[in-house]
Amino acid sequence: MRTALDSSVVILLQRRQPGWEWWRQALTQAATEGSLLINPVVFAECSAGFPSAETALKEFESIQVHFDPTSQARPSSAIGAKADHASISSPIS
Repeated sequence: MRTALDSSVVILLQRRQPGWEWWRQALTQAATEGSLLINPVVFAECSAGFPSAETALKEFESIQVHFDPTSQARPSSAIGAKADHASISSPIS
């Protein structure tokens, strides 16, 4: 199963905001079941603080988050856009 990540979750993890540990656990579990993906919009929103796109790509790959700007495939689940996802619910209201 592939899992798409919303920028709000990626930013929360990057900044280690409240609840980040819970999301790290959820994404660690999701990564055992398939790829973690970000789309071009999420990449743009989350890579702004990096010195280059290449640096951002390396950082995302180091945490098992994959980016393919040409992929037309739809992920089988999404995390972050809706906290009430059937298998994932956020500890943050």
